[in-house]
Amino acid sequence: MKLKYIMESRGHWLYQRRFPRRLAQHPQVQGKPIYRKALGVTTDAPEAQLLKAWESANTAFESYIDTLESANIDQLSQAAKIVKAEALLKTKGLTSGMLHKDPSLTTDQQDALFDDALLTVEHSGALDKMFYSMRAEGVAMTPQEEIEGLAWKLLHEPKRNTGTSVPLLSDCWAHYATTKEIDVKTREGRRKHKMWLEFLSLSGGDTVMTQENTQLAIETYVDAMLKRDVTGSTVDTWTRKNLAILRHTIKKTKQRIVLEKPGIAGATDYEDDYVLTEEEELALIKTIRSGALEPYKAAVLSLMLEAGCIPSEIQRLEPFNVHIETTGCQCGKDHPVPHLILKNKKMKTKARARVLVPVATLDIIKIGMADTGWTKFQQMSDSNVSHQLKTILKKIAPQATSRSLRHGCRNRLMAAGIPLDTQALIGGWTSGVNMVQLGYGRAGVTNDRTLKMLHQAMTEINGAFIGKQSSVILPFNKGKTV
Repeated sequence: MKLKYIMESRGHWLYQRRFPRRLAQHPQVQGKPIYRKALGVTTDAPEAQLLKAWESANTAFESYIDTLESANIDQLSQAAKIVKAEALLKTKGLTSGMLHKDPSLTTDQQDALFDDALLTVEHSGALDKMFYSMRAEGVAMTPQEEIEGLAWKLLHEPKRNTGTSVPLLSDCWAHYATTKEIDVKTREGRRKHKMWLEFLSLSGGDTVMTQENTQLAIETYVDAMLKRDVTGSTVDTWTRKNLAILRHTIKKTKQRIVLEKPGIAGATDYEDDYVLTEEEELALIKTIRSGALEPYKAAVLSLMLEAGCIPSEIQRLEPFNVHIETTGCQCGKDHPVPHLILKNKKMKTKARARVLVPVATLDIIKIGMADTGWTKFQQMSDSNVSHQLKTILKKIAPQATSRSLRHGCRNRLMAAGIPLDTQALIGGWTSGVNMVQLGYGRAGVTNDRTLKMLHQAMTEINGAFIGKQSSVILPFNKGKTV
């Protein structure tokens, strides 16, 4: 049996096919003219198995080509124009971004460099039609003038990374989902993907990611959401999440794009979140130890109160990062200072990776993490967890949210006069912290000396919880679940 587009490689069959020439300048094709996919079939496999795998791969390729041709037609044209504009600049000895004013320089330095670069551009003759030709009002630009106009824009934009093709907005999800290990088969994964697809739909459609295009997409999305009568708080939350996806691709592909979140009327100001009073914090400790909460909820609230965690961080705790037993730990080492390590690919920022050293509720945390409900908690959706914890908190303080406990932890640290770099190691904050020093500090954050320092700081800020707590842990009362 002879099949087209297959080749042998190390005892396995590969599907290999060249992209059509008409798509050569498409951003998703540029620089990689050959499509190649492993069929997952060995060369000695039955013909029926090979045929089935080939048909699947061939259908997938044809569908991919149809998608590229039916979508992004305008973007394909724009991408081709960008290539021509860059080629025009290159042939005249010019480079993208040479007229961009570097914000790190003084105004005088910017002006001097700009004047010199502008003189070079004029003398090159690359943009003569744009500089010296007069076009009557209403007369369309010629193709040459369009290319020169685009080249002029490229001269003013931050220097482009020529080693990486310009991504489309639609590329962002794949980059983000892969790094953050998002599974769209799960409820939470589907929710995040749906939110992103809605962004693409409402932002004006797919486009090449330039500074102007991407910022406009964000603003268009916000306007469209507000016209749907969605609350400002919800629009703000979803915009932040979509900005995170966009910024991930910007960083990954090294694009010189800086995005700003538009002002949104009615958005929640996180700095104004309610913070529990001392009496309310003590009331929460009593609730945690009352036996009325399911063990995993008591453990989660303990970590939130003591260490300023947010629920999603706790959900992602890896078993091998839990060292809460002084002896007999699964890692095979003894730990004079019991602790947990928050570190994974899904952290909001690198600074959020940190060590938790609970002192007042360590016993509650041990019981909660050993409970069968802990595994279920780690698989719950964000909205489910948020709703359950908010129900408990509002019985203590009606205005409280999950962030109230994080802000409360920061307040206690500041009130106790704990140094800023130590605060950062405890809560993962970066504001007001020298990031170079912080980076050096994190290198040995799990050694005994640092852990003892963190334990001392946590004892100082959570001492009231230790002094007021009951010496008896009440058993969970299934008849009074909260």
